[in-house]
This record gives sequence, structure tokens and C-alpha cells, in this order.
Amino acid sequence: MKAISTFGRNFLIYLNAPFQMKSVQSVDFCANKFLLEVDPIYHSTKSSGKIIAKVSRGSRAYETILDIISFEILNLVSGVVIAVLTLLSYDRFIGLVAFLIIILVLSLNVTSEYYNALISEKKVIEIEDTVSQSQVENLQQAGFIRSTFNTENQLKKLKQENYDLIITTSTRWHISTFFQTIINIIYVLGLLLIGGLIFTKMSEGLLSQAIAISLISTYIYGSSHILYIGALARRFPRNLAYINDLFSFIRGFGKQTYPVLEGEGGVENRIKL
Repeated sequence: MKAISTFGRNFLIYLNAPFQMKSVQSVDFCANKFLLEVDPIYHSTKSSGKIIAKVSRGSRAYETILDIISFEILNLVSGVVIAVLTLLSYDRFIGLVAFLIIILVLSLNVTSEYYNALISEKKVIEIEDTVSQSQVENLQQAGFIRSTFNTENQLKKLKQENYDLIITTSTRWHISTFFQTIINIIYVLGLLLIGGLIFTKMSEGLLSQAIAISLISTYIYGSSHILYIGALARRFPRNLAYINDLFSFIRGFGKQTYPVLEGEGGVENRIKL
């Protein structure tokens, strides 16, 4: 069974890899293409570090989201469906209880992580952009900074920005860990309830010991994936925020007053001008 699952995953990776890389590289290429077409005057008022951070973060976010959808969500859904259907086939009440526990844990996990990411991610993006902007500008102006004896001040500024990023990111993880601990406790209590119901049936002679152990093992194997849905719920809105941030930034970056590429009236238009 594991060999079949591994083969299926590898086959999916083989089919999915070209599509994902085309998606990621097309975002990166199109963003840079747009930036090259925009009038130079708009580049003079923008930070190169911030541009690099947003394009890189946005293109990587596409790959992460496609990975989540292609591999993790499909694996989660299939495991939960198999676990619930297996319990329902032996006892409808136990199957219904298992289904309600799974729904409860899923809802709490997704809701807590989603709103945590929604609240904190905008602030994290802003600080990451600031750190990247300072790093690139320091490298670009290294000679000027040294000649004006301003190295210490720039390092103090960069240190404070990194500290702000550490505090903001740590706070997000602390909140996530707190809710995850509560959710794990609820899942364990639900598992004890399911186990108690199954062993009650076994003590009444309605289930054999082998079937009882198989049912519990199937439930644990299929439902344990829901404990990781929090990570998906955290990563999905975070990467979606990165993509939205990139497109919002691109839309307000600047404009092109005349075509500069072949096939867009570039050469002919320049000759006329």
C-alpha cells in the first residue's frame, strides 16, 4: 500500500513539476518584463531592495500554493474520507462521532491559523521589505557610507529592523503554538472517546479484538493529518498575501508612455517619434 502511495506521489510530481516551474518562472519573468517597460523616472523613486523582495517572494508563493493544493490537501482529504467511511461501515454512531470530531478540529485549526496569518502577515511583509531595502541600499551605497563615517548608524538601523522582524514573527508563532496545543488536546480527547466506544463494542462481543484495533489504527492514520491543517491554513493565506502584495505593488509602480519592445510598435514608433 505504501509502495503504491509512493509511486502515485512520484508520478504526480513528474506531471506537476513542469507546470509548477512554468507558473513560478512566468510570474518572475512577467514582473521583470513589466518593470523594464516602465518609464525610468518611476524607478528613480523606488527602492531596488523592496522590488527584489516583492518579486522573489511573490514568485515563490505560487510554488508553495501549488504544492499545498497538489500534495498536502489531496492527501489530507483522502485520509479523512477513508477513516470516516471505515468507521461508518462498522457502526454509524461511531462514524458520526468521528466525523464531528474531525470537523471540530479542522474548523478550530483553520480558523485560528487563518486569522492569525491575516492579522500579522501584512506587518511581517512591511518589515521584510524594510529590511531588504536597507540591505540592498547599504551595499549600493557602501562607498558613500564609509566615506561619511556612517557605518555604525546604518548597522544600528539595520539591527533594529531585524529585531522588529524577529519580534513580529515570534509573536505570530507563539499565538499559533498556543492554539495548536489546545487543538491537540481536543484531538486526543476525541481519540480517547472513539477508542472507548470501539472497545465498548468489543466488550459486548459486537467486534473482534483484531477489528477493534484495525478501526482505531485506521482512524489515527487517516485523521492525524488534520493536525497539520493548521500549517496549511497558515501557509496558504501567507503566500496568498505575498502574491496580492506583489500585484498591488506592480499596479501602482508606474506606467509606460511609449512601447519599448519589438511587436508592440517599438521600432516603428521610435522611428516616427
